[in-house]
Amino acid sequence: DGRLTLADGIFEITGDLTELEVPSSVHAVVAARIDRLPLEARDLTRDAAVIGFSFTLGGLAALREEEPDKVERQLSTLVRNEILELVRDPRSPEAGQYQWVQAVLREVVYGRIGKADRHELHLKAARYYRELDDPELAPVAAQHFVDALGADAAADEAIEAELVTALRAALGRSLDIHAHEQVVALAEAALPVAPARLQADLRERAAQAAVALVDVDTALRHAEALIEAGEAGDVDLLHRGMSLFGAIGNGLQRGQDVVNRLTPHLEAHPDFEEHPALAKAAAELARAQMLSGLSSDAEAAELADRAIGAAEKLGVLEAVADAMITRGTAFATSRNHQAMALLRGAVELCRKHGFTGTMLRGLINIGYASQEADESIAATEEAFAESKRVGDRNHAAFVASN
Repeated sequence: DGRLTLADGIFEITGDLTELEVPSSVHAVVAARIDRLPLEARDLTRDAAVIGFSFTLGGLAALREEEPDKVERQLSTLVRNEILELVRDPRSPEAGQYQWVQAVLREVVYGRIGKADRHELHLKAARYYRELDDPELAPVAAQHFVDALGADAAADEAIEAELVTALRAALGRSLDIHAHEQVVALAEAALPVAPARLQADLRERAAQAAVALVDVDTALRHAEALIEAGEAGDVDLLHRGMSLFGAIGNGLQRGQDVVNRLTPHLEAHPDFEEHPALAKAAAELARAQMLSGLSSDAEAAELADRAIGAAEKLGVLEAVADAMITRGTAFATSRNHQAMALLRGAVELCRKHGFTGTMLRGLINIGYASQEADESIAATEEAFAESKRVGDRNHAAFVASN
């Protein structure tokens, strides 16, 4: 289908291979192999396919509501038939778990499960993992809720509420451990089934994580989706989309794009206290004006000051810190003592409230603006170390290149 080409004896991937259909001939062979299993073993493969590529004995037993000893005996049949294998390597994170010998085996078995059964089985799995109350498993529980709604989009409000709670816990955990790829993957998997009230949050999370990964296309795609929805009549989404576009553009050093996009929007909505996202957008525009050189430092500082006032009143503290950094940096050469007071204050505000990305920007700018060599070096070194610690490739690359 054009996703793999052969040139001069070398195969080259030319398309997205994340989703590949199993050829019908392979599907038939695998299905025949599964059908030759005893009835109990075939039934077990269905539940194992739902629970995942790898799984614990306890998880599968809970899904089937059977004693672990009984399930273990049934699993031994699948191991003997080389459908599943027990991971015995003590160095493996899956040590002691069962996993499918080949992904195609699971895919074929899963594809033969009816949607109603998938829905019920994924719900049982989701609730099992949720009840374990293990933060590490929060993304697993959330993915099962997503898959349950994917199998039956007409789920009731109670299940939607469970999904929302699970997604918030999973995304929170992923952010805590700075697993940016996981944030993007989980948010994008959830978008087709998430209630409308959650979709904007998912797009914002995905875009912010994509910026940390320097994934420009993904970040902009989510911002543009919010803007498009906003232009269709939802002013809240429009403001949020524009603010997000500004954060992405500035984070990826595209200040001129931000100025061109946000200037007419904020001219049409001059009262920044009207919406928290307008205060954020104003802070982003001020930063872009300074970075792009399309306005004077004084003009950027003035807009930053207006953004600080609106953000302070609305309680948007990260925007307060961000605009303080812009205002301080704008004054770095003309009023250095004032500039350093603003930058140091912004960094401390970020430390207090856990605004890691904005704190990194503040540290980088202290490294640039400080007239004290020791402070400049210490701030730059901390910014680089913290960027690496949290997996922020964007800031780490910027510091390294400077």
